[in-house]
Amino acid sequence: MAAITPTFAQKLEATRWGTAIYAALVAGITFLVLQTLISALFYGASPWLPLRMIAAIALGPGVLPDTGFGLGVTLVALLVHFGLSIMTAWILAPLIERAGLGKSLLTGAALGLVIYLVNFYLLTQAFTWFGGLRGPATLVNHLVFGAVMAWSYQSRRAHGYA
Repeated sequence: MAAITPTFAQKLEATRWGTAIYAALVAGITFLVLQTLISALFYGASPWLPLRMIAAIALGPGVLPDTGFGLGVTLVALLVHFGLSIMTAWILAPLIERAGLGKSLLTGAALGLVIYLVNFYLLTQAFTWFGGLRGPATLVNHLVFGAVMAWSYQSRRAHGYA
């Protein structure tokens, strides 16, 4: 197995993991708010649909027919969504650790694009219900998610937070 490069090792060492979690939460909230609006405005669906779709990853598609608020479903959705957001931030943070803001935003948006492609063209084989939200509005939301994550990380890091 090949060793990681010294430069990447230095980036891993310098990465502020707490700041990455903060960035994940900011980007995750931004994504959920925008996806709720997208669901209602572009797809004419319930604003609760995105959370139900996320919860269905863990609970199964049985939670999809009910379109209203459900506390248990919402809590599961938030755990899944923010867990995945934190994992994403832990991938992104070392990649942008010593980058400028412009490069960080582009890297974050590129990661958002990768997540969109994986979610809506690969994982829809297992989680078919996500296919209905495939489209330009959801794509843009994923780009925004990655860029907001990068901006949040770099902004907080610039202000000296760990």
